[in-house]
Amino acid sequence: VSQLSRRLQQLHENSKMYIEKMKQQKELYLSVYKYFINNQNINSALIKHETELEKFNEAEEQSNNKLIELNTSIGLQTQLLENQHKALEMASKFTSEYSEKII
Repeated sequence: VSQLSRRLQQLHENSKMYIEKMKQQKELYLSVYKYFINNQNINSALIKHETELEKFNEAEEQSNNKLIELNTSIGLQTQLLENQHKALEMASKFTSEYSEKII
């Protein structure tokens, strides 16, 4: 009877240890699961951030293209004004020379 009692006591202790190990394993699994979920959330945020960054880069490229067009337009307008100025100078010179010939 005492041997059976000791054996039952030992089984009871072993059961307690097993339950404790299972609780620890459960906690470990939960922490791994939380870590996994956290990583998924981080990955989702990174993907969203990357998408926003791509949109920003596209908008920046369009803006740069518009600035290039504007600079080209300003350059052409400047050249046109310079040509008009030269034409006016030539017309003025021609008018002066023609007036001198008339007088």
